[in-house]
Amino acid sequence: MSVGDSEERAHLAQARVSSSTELEWGDPGSFSDRLMYGQRFYPTVPLSWLAPLWFFACGAAASGGWAWTSGHVLRLLTGFLLAGPLLGLVWAASTRLHSGRLLVGSVATVASANDGTPGTLRALPYTLPGSPGHRLMFWLSETSHSWRQALARQPGRPVLEGVVASVFALTLAAQTGRQSLALTAVFLCTALVRALVRGRWASSQLLSLAFPLLAAWLLGHAAYGNLSPFSTFVALCLAIAMHCLSALYRQATWSSQGLLWQGLAVASLILLGQPVAAAATALLATCQVLLSPLLQTARKSYFRAIQSQLLLSTFLTALALGYRP
Repeated sequence: MSVGDSEERAHLAQARVSSSTELEWGDPGSFSDRLMYGQRFYPTVPLSWLAPLWFFACGAAASGGWAWTSGHVLRLLTGFLLAGPLLGLVWAASTRLHSGRLLVGSVATVASANDGTPGTLRALPYTLPGSPGHRLMFWLSETSHSWRQALARQPGRPVLEGVVASVFALTLAAQTGRQSLALTAVFLCTALVRALVRGRWASSQLLSLAFPLLAAWLLGHAAYGNLSPFSTFVALCLAIAMHCLSALYRQATWSSQGLLWQGLAVASLILLGQPVAAAATALLATCQVLLSPLLQTARKSYFRAIQSQLLLSTFLTALALGYRP
């Protein structure tokens, strides 16, 4: 067996693992699953489905522009619809198309390597083997082949859902300002690239879990005020911390990473001159350390126990960011 065959077999194994991971964490088989990004953001309810909506509300609080008026409440409900079901459908469609294309493309490539028949179209006759034109033609034909096979496995329903949800998402985002429209466009472009690209970064759980939460926070902030560097950085830290907690459900070594990112969010509050909020947030985070023995005996009980602390500390951080004396 050649080195190329070994690499393709390893890529196929990775594709199967990626596909099984998506299934484990909520393959968007039912419509209700697809409304929430086709996956769980947290091991137990309600944060398994509430996380994007909660991060949007925290972003609104971090903006400092919230007021109990009918217009702001209507904008909040509009934002929930945007950050929840609409972008959720788009991201779930991206997940299904990427997973199906990666698996089918790997199977086709390995099969062609084993039987000696080309799995893709022939290159143009005037392109020399190994030339940039030859490599470009090979990539285009391989991409076309894998997409046809992926869409044959799962007919165009994910594509149709993604397109319709994208149109409605852009329409709603336009009602809440230019920042929201720009952020929504970036989110949709990322989902499209993720569906098209075959790479490890496109299959990573970090992108699958953290990016939608970051986008929800930023959309909430943009709906009520101009984005700030501190709010963006804290949102990034907390979104990655949520990813680490979700990974912790499968592998206990992620515990320190999650606390590290939460610690960076606390440090940001100190730099903003909010030591009381920083101390309260750090105190709430210690629950994860004190209850860590449950990870070895009762993992689900651990996550249920720290959920309230996680909700409260996230919202407290957002309130401190949006505090205007």
